[in-house]
Amino acid sequence: MSDAKLQEIFKTLISTGRTDLEAELRIYIHELRDLAYCDELTGLLNRRALMADLEVEVSRAYRSKQPLSLLMIDIDHFKKVNDTLTHETGDQVLCNVAKTLRGTLWRKQDKLYRYGGEEKTVLLPDTPLQGGLLVAEKLRLAVSQTCYARKDWPITISVGIATTQFDELMDYNALIHNADIALYEAKKSGRNKVCAYEKIKDE
Repeated sequence: MSDAKLQEIFKTLISTGRTDLEAELRIYIHELRDLAYCDELTGLLNRRALMADLEVEVSRAYRSKQPLSLLMIDIDHFKKVNDTLTHETGDQVLCNVAKTLRGTLWRKQDKLYRYGGEEKTVLLPDTPLQGGLLVAEKLRLAVSQTCYARKDWPITISVGIATTQFDELMDYNALIHNADIALYEAKKSGRNKVCAYEKIKDE
C-alpha cells in the first residue's frame, strides 16, 4: 500500500471522527516507510531512500551553494567470492563491509546506502572534493584492514567520487553518473583505489 493511499485512509478516519486511531495510524505509516527504505540483508538504507534523500540534498546544496559529494563503492572481485565460496559467504561479506563502512562514517549527516548488489553509496552533504577524498580513503583502508571472505582472502573496495557546488540546479542523476564513471576508472586502474570524477575530467 502506498504512502498516498495510507494518507487518504488517515484523512477519511479523521473526517469521520475516528481521532482515536490517529496516533496508531501515524506509527503504522512511519513503520511502513522505514521498511520501504531499508535493505533487508544489510540493514542499510536502500536505493529508493537514496533517490529521496538526493532530491532533498540537491535542492539544499543549490540554495546554500555548499558542495555535495557522492561516493560510489564496489566490492572488488565479489563475483569470485560467490562463485568460489558460497552465496552465503557472499552475503556475510556484504554485511561485514556494510558494518565496517557504517562504523567508519562519523558525521550524523553522512548516509550510507546499498545501491544494488555489492554496490554501496555514501552521501556527503557540505563536503568539498578534498574532504570527500579523505572520507573515501578512510573507508577503503578500513575495509582492507578488517574484512575477509576467509582468513586468507582479504576484501577490498574501489571508490568513485563526484562533487558539485550546484551553481546551477542540475539533475541529481548526473552526480550519480559522474561518481559511477569515477568508480569505473578506479576499477580499471587496478581496484582497491579511490578515483575522483573531477580529476578524470581535468586530465
